[in-house]
Amino acid sequence: MLRISFYYSLFFLLSINTACKKSSTPIPDNTNNGLFEVTINGQKFTNSWPPGFVDLSGFSSTTCDNKPGYFINILDSDLNSRFQINTDLQHYHNNVNFGTGAIGTFGLTNGPPPPGSLGYCHFTLYFALKDKSLSNQSTTLLTGGNHTVTSIKTLSNSSGRKEVLVEGTFQGTFKNSSNTNISVSGNYKKIIEILI
Repeated sequence: MLRISFYYSLFFLLSINTACKKSSTPIPDNTNNGLFEVTINGQKFTNSWPPGFVDLSGFSSTTCDNKPGYFINILDSDLNSRFQINTDLQHYHNNVNFGTGAIGTFGLTNGPPPPGSLGYCHFTLYFALKDKSLSNQSTTLLTGGNHTVTSIKTLSNSSGRKEVLVEGTFQGTFKNSSNTNISVSGNYKKIIEILI
C-alpha cells in the first residue's frame, strides 16, 4: 500500500513539474495577419486571414506608367442584405519598379482607368460598392476620396519572389442611384507578392 502511495506521489510531482514548464511552442505573430475592416454608414464589417496567408487571386496588368503590374483582389463579399463590395489593389509586380514601395496617399477609384491611360497607377485601390436595396445597384464615388498606404514590410525574400505586407486606410463618399450619399471608411493589411 505504501508503495502505491509513493508512485502516486511521484506521478503527481512529475505532473506538476511538467505543467509548470514554459511551452516551447511559439506564440503566433498576429501582426502579419491579413485584415480588412470597412465601415459603411456607421456599420462596421471585418474580415481576417490567418498569419502568412497569401492570396494571389487577381491578374497581371499594366500600370498607368506602362510598367508590369498586378491587380490583386483584397475582398469580394456580400457584407449584408444591402451592401456588396469588391476591392482590389493595383501594384508594381516587379521588384525593380516596386523597390521598397512607398508610403503615402494614392488613388481610390470605383471606375475604369482614366481615358488614355494604360491602367491604374501603382497602389490605386479599386473599391466598388453595390447597394442591393435598389433595382439599379450601382454607386458612384464622389470626389474627395483617398487611399493612404501607411506601412510596407518585407516578410520573406526567396526563390525569385518576395512577400510584402502592405497596410493602408481609405475613405470616400459614394452616391447610389436614388442620390443618397453613403459614407465609407476602412483599413486593410494585405500580403502581396513581388517578382525579384
